[in-house]
Order: sequence, then structure tokens, then C-alpha cells
Amino acid sequence: MNGISVMIFPEGTTSKGPGILSFKKGTFNVAAELNIPIIPCAICYEDVDHAWVGDDSFVSHFFRQMWKPFSRVEVRFGDPICNNNFNVLKEETKLSIKSMLDKME
Repeated sequence: MNGISVMIFPEGTTSKGPGILSFKKGTFNVAAELNIPIIPCAICYEDVDHAWVGDDSFVSHFFRQMWKPFSRVEVRFGDPICNNNFNVLKEETKLSIKSMLDKME
């Protein structure tokens, strides 16, 4: 796809965890049809209150975070996953992210 990377949140939202919410199928369907690899990514905040979740607006969250001296976040990337079956692609991605989160939490 012309070397363009796209980042999505497959749950369609963010959460404070622990665990993973249900994944939406749309992006996985497109990736499977076009044979685009997905690189799983897991994000874990040391303080779960630093996460941007719920009905909180981006602006209010940004300004609350901006005044904090620091925020510790662990980010891990998994191996690329490619499959022409979107259900398999979705489940393999979910398992990869779960495995990374289990090691971080």
C-alpha cells in the first residue's frame, strides 16, 4: 500500500484494562483481502489513570497529562501477522497482544 503505515485500535476504543475488549472485524477484513500484514502492538501504562478512555475529550486528557512530570508507558510490538482469512488474522492478532500484555501486567 505505497509504504504507508496505519495505526488502528482494533477494539474501536481504549480501556484501562486489564484484558482485551472484543475486536471489530472491519480492519482485519480489509487486511485479509489485500494481504496486508498486521503488526500487533500492546500498550501498558504504569498508572492506569494516564490512559485516555471513555467519554473524556482529547483536549481535557491532553491538558491533564501535559502538567504531569512524566508518564511511564510500556509499548511492545509483535511479529507481523498475515492471513487471508480475517477471522484467523483477528484471532492471531488478539492472541499476540494478549501474550504481550500478560508479560507487562
